[in-house]
Amino acid sequence: MNIGGIMYTEHRQGRPEFVLVDGIGEKLIIPFRSIIKGINDRNVRKVEKKIKSSISFRVFKLFKALASLHLV
Repeated sequence: MNIGGIMYTEHRQGRPEFVLVDGIGEKLIIPFRSIIKGINDRNVRKVEKKIKSSISFRVFKLFKALASLHLV
């Protein structure tokens, strides 16, 4: 999962939202994440933190660029 998997939709629940498409299937021979919910939950939180950090960094860079152009 990464920032490229974030999609915008207005149809899934009848309202605008962003959803994260996490891929299809397990990468491991023994599907630990599918078998043990705690492992999957921890991995999802780890990826969520990484994506939020990436979004924050990109927004910061955007505002910095706009500030240099005196647009904000």
